[in-house]
Amino acid sequence: MILKKQYKHWSARFHADHSKEPIAVQMELTYRCPLHCVHCYSGCYNNLEYAKKELATKDVKILMDKLYNAGCLWCAFTGGDPMARDDFLELYEYAKQKGFILTLMTNLVALTDEILEKMIEEPPFSIAMTLNGATRETYEKISQVKGSFKIVMSNIDKVLKAKLPLKIKTLLSRNNIHEIDRIKAFVESKGLKFYPTANIYARLNGDTTPCQYRLPIERFIANGIDGEDECGNVVDHKLQTKKFKLQNRFFRCAIGNWQWHIDPYGELNICSFVREPAYSLLSGDAIEGITELADYIKNKRFSRHSECESCEIWYRCYSCPGKAKLEVGDEEAPVPYFCKLAKRQTKTIKM
Repeated sequence: MILKKQYKHWSARFHADHSKEPIAVQMELTYRCPLHCVHCYSGCYNNLEYAKKELATKDVKILMDKLYNAGCLWCAFTGGDPMARDDFLELYEYAKQKGFILTLMTNLVALTDEILEKMIEEPPFSIAMTLNGATRETYEKISQVKGSFKIVMSNIDKVLKAKLPLKIKTLLSRNNIHEIDRIKAFVESKGLKFYPTANIYARLNGDTTPCQYRLPIERFIANGIDGEDECGNVVDHKLQTKKFKLQNRFFRCAIGNWQWHIDPYGELNICSFVREPAYSLLSGDAIEGITELADYIKNKRFSRHSECESCEIWYRCYSCPGKAKLEVGDEEAPVPYFCKLAKRQTKTIKM
């Protein structure tokens, strides 16, 4: 019998064997976006001031060259929405030529026929999008852009008709929880798996407005949302044994191993929520920058005996130093919502 190795098994082994190399990078190509979702953590800056600060096409290519030479294999274009850049097709084609395993994180609203044709010709590894409503009223209440629902539904059909690898996720909030069954039914009617999450965070500028849309804790738990969050935090009681290995670390997630983040201005970051310290990748060397940031992660410790440092159920928490800094202004302090959620989940599991 010939056993076929699944991608997920190969990927897990590859990541383990290369855990100290920069094999995966998220590249924020822009903060601009055709939508302006009420919960967006980046704020989706659509004005010219931010657009002018973004790296030029040639500079983004220089970054990709440096990442390629450093051994990067996986590359995710994100934003904002990467398709909002006028040079998206050129950058997409360049990334494909370099041989990156390329993922696109987009809402599909900016998808054009030209972009679609290029993706059909040279498919990405994955297209990850978020669908936050099953009706126009709900979707556009969140997106704040009239007519966007019709566009995104049409583009979902185009992508699926082209047999491109599409993954649809849904961010559950107070604005759409009443449509969870309809969204799930729609996604599954397309032959796709339903991926709900409810993790809403403060914006990069410290604006906590998005936090008001979080689900009440009881609704969060009632919908069975558990497992790893998008940052790789543990939040799984089955992995409780790992807590002893990571208890004394300041950063208790996956950062500093194999995945890194680059902002639209060429700054290499620890992750999408921790923007300081940063390393200018455009003027520096990728390995040097990653080494500097990895040393920072490894050596960083709590400066005081905070509640988070001594917490015995931190492995079930969706917060982290970066998210805490944005929401409560203190990277060592607990975020009340996530603290209560972790405690409530623990109590539920023990019942």
